[in-house]
Amino acid sequence: ARRAIANGFLPDIISSDLSTITKLAWPVYALPWILSKYLALGVALTDVINACTHTPAVLMGMAAEIGTLAPGAFADIAIFKLKNRHVEFADIHGETLTGTHVLVPQMTIKSGEILFRQIDFGARPNGVEK
Repeated sequence: ARRAIANGFLPDIISSDLSTITKLAWPVYALPWILSKYLALGVALTDVINACTHTPAVLMGMAAEIGTLAPGAFADIAIFKLKNRHVEFADIHGETLTGTHVLVPQMTIKSGEILFRQIDFGARPNGVEK
């Protein structure tokens, strides 16, 4: 991927590539980790998000329902915080890549219902909820 991206060939789709064999294996265990790895490879945040939301939705013929925050679309939303942090990415071959940013999940909403929320997400600095 490094060589392709360095030559301007960006991914159309980014996914976790999880399977029954790799579902809990390091380093392929979470999509935010994979997205952060693409940031370290020099892909712009907007391109990374587009490659895991809008483009797959278009290719599946579901652009009005998923991969968008438009009115009438499914209310399935993941909210992330982009944190500045030194991180070492590794692949299954032991190749490493140093990054300076990581996407950290803050909230997950499915069909309009909050399924996950970081304890400090949405709290005011004094700890009182908004």
